[in-house]
Amino acid sequence: MNRKAREEYAERVALKGKGRRFAPHASETEVLQYGGVFMALDTDESSNLSQDEFAKFVEVSGVQLDMAMFFALDRDHSGGVSLVEILAALFPQAQRLMLLDMVSFIAMTDSKAKDDVEARRSREPTKHELMEYATMFNLYDTDKSGALTVEELVDAMGASGGMEASELHALFDTANLDGDNEISLKEFVGMMTSQA
Repeated sequence: MNRKAREEYAERVALKGKGRRFAPHASETEVLQYGGVFMALDTDESSNLSQDEFAKFVEVSGVQLDMAMFFALDRDHSGGVSLVEILAALFPQAQRLMLLDMVSFIAMTDSKAKDDVEARRSREPTKHELMEYATMFNLYDTDKSGALTVEELVDAMGASGGMEASELHALFDTANLDGDNEISLKEFVGMMTSQA
């Protein structure tokens, strides 16, 4: 972890107990508000907002986003934008790990999201999710060995402030299906899919 990331992590840890888990980017209240609106408007439960749903999101939440932003966020031209993509537009200074932590926080807090999480666990990850997981995996694999050690997982995922080291060790042990003390990309994708 570089110096800037360590300083940001230390600041978040210090502020976490004060309802400012995502400082300096956002408050927990803001994150939950946007997440709640997203979940309520995702009527087809696709984990993406269509153009119409996005327009309602902008109207209900009062954010300064327009339809041009929808098309900019819809990089894969799927006709929908995810919660991570919307949070990235709302909090442009937040790094990818922070955005993923925001989504995780919303999912664990919102009761409807908990039901959605259970439904998603039983499906295969989308092509977009596979690309995101591969990108994360490569970012976490600091020694570029093609596998993650428990130390790499703890350093990377612990930096987001979402899980304690003991939880990450247990997660690592569960994901390490072949018992080789490393997590392959395939095992990582399985782990992330079960956590989504």
